[in-house]
Amino acid sequence: MRSRYTAFVVGDEDYLFRTWHPRTRPEGPYCHPGTQWTGLTIHETVGGGEDDETGLVEFTASYRTGDGRGAVVADALSERSRFTLPCRPLALPRRRRIAPQRGAAEPRRGEVRPIQRQVPRQY
Repeated sequence: MRSRYTAFVVGDEDYLFRTWHPRTRPEGPYCHPGTQWTGLTIHETVGGGEDDETGLVEFTASYRTGDGRGAVVADALSERSRFTLPCRPLALPRRRRIAPQRGAAEPRRGEVRPIQRQVPRQY
């Protein structure tokens, strides 16, 4: 919950999109430039530990925003939210057998060749 609140504070739309369940996610944008988040209070948590797949969080997020007439209004959003972890298995890249290139000579016994480092893919 705190990471999502922080995403609202800093305007990280990508993080909010990735962590919002598709069934409840509204159309973006999620962050509004005129809104200044001023505090987060967690009232209750149920589950949501390292070994849990779901959890409930009751919280209040305080903010200030324009009222459309030039004034700034303080307000708060209170809700009880259900959080779930993704249940899909982690997709790991398959190991590939690296075949020698055509025309590449086999190293002679005792010869040392530099090994090129491969940069891991970002998934």
